[in-house]
Amino acid sequence: MSDRFHRQLGLVDMNKLQNMDIHVCGVGGIGSATTLFLAKMGAKKITVYDHDTLEEHNISNQTYPYREIGSPKVEAMKR
Repeated sequence: MSDRFHRQLGLVDMNKLQNMDIHVCGVGGIGSATTLFLAKMGAKKITVYDHDTLEEHNISNQTYPYREIGSPKVEAMKR
C-alpha cells in the first residue's frame, strides 16, 4: 500500500473504503469537503447528488475553484 494512506491505516480499512459504494447528498459546504476528503483517502466509487449550480457566494465556504462558477455542482466536483 502506498505511503499516501499511512496516517489513516488505523482508522479506516482501505480495502473496504476503496470498494464501498458511497453516496453524498448535497455537495455544498459540508458535502463538498466530505467528498473531496473521501476521494483523497482513496474512495473510488463516490456518487454525488445536488441539483444546485455553483454561485459566487459559494466559493468562500465550499471546495470549488472560482472558474467553476455557473457550473452544476456535481460536474464541478467531478472535475
